[in-house]
Amino acid sequence: MARAWIEYEWLTADKQQTAKHGVGKRWRAYWWEAIVPDAQGRTKRRRSQQFGRKGDAEQFVTKIENDLRARTYRPPENAETLVAVVAAEWLATRLNIKPATYRRYERELRSYVLPKWESVKIGTITKAQVAGWIAHLSASTAPARYKIRGTEPAQYHRAGTMRRPLTPASVDHLHTVFSAVMGWAVETDRIGRNPAAGVKLPRVIPADHVYLSHEQVDDLATAAHGVTDAEMDRALFQFLAYTGLRIDEALALTVGDLNLFRPAPRSCKHEPSTRPASGYLVPRKLTSGAACRCRGSWWTSW
Repeated sequence: MARAWIEYEWLTADKQQTAKHGVGKRWRAYWWEAIVPDAQGRTKRRRSQQFGRKGDAEQFVTKIENDLRARTYRPPENAETLVAVVAAEWLATRLNIKPATYRRYERELRSYVLPKWESVKIGTITKAQVAGWIAHLSASTAPARYKIRGTEPAQYHRAGTMRRPLTPASVDHLHTVFSAVMGWAVETDRIGRNPAAGVKLPRVIPADHVYLSHEQVDDLATAAHGVTDAEMDRALFQFLAYTGLRIDEALALTVGDLNLFRPAPRSCKHEPSTRPASGYLVPRKLTSGAACRCRGSWWTSW
């Protein structure tokens, strides 16, 4: 038994007109689709789709047969899901990220991804279209939607053309978000491959980093101490310089977050976006002073 075939709807095999003659499209493609066994023990069902031209029906049947043979078949209606639906599903399932990361994903989807793709069927997106979108983002000619200032929850203007250019790093991150949405479509059997994978991105030129010497750190720490005459400001500046923590992260530390008595003392307050905290090394030159400041303090003291 053929797994996919074509029938002419208007005439019978002996060229007699059928009841459907002159009504609707002339060609209908049929195929067998595997299903979970039902109460009657059936393991497949017959599907069909109409076409106006025989060539289109033949092309469709060829694809169905190839997919069935390669075991990559997916119901055609799966690919008709809109990008907006898939993006909402993807965002709702990001359970291992910090709230700030979630808000950034949501903002980037609303501002740059959805203005271009929200009403597009997931199965119609091609790699060439994604590459074209990346080029428009780089040229500041892609559609965009910006948040209305002072609105909470956030409200957005109607979609228009981008107001400001994006850095290559920002374009790269938007591609990462869009590719993740397409990856979710693959995982949920909407499409067979990710059309955003392998798209060429603008080159990100790393910024030149300036690193302070030990002497420069000490000089700046002394200057900070001179402004307020508070020894804590000297210690805070040194702590920031040697651990790499941001100022808000450092100020959120409590005594219990510091482990100063192991071979490699660590600050364990900071938590990365998608993985458990591994902590920051605290140089030996800071541990004795920190231990003195922590002595006699409560575990939850700042």
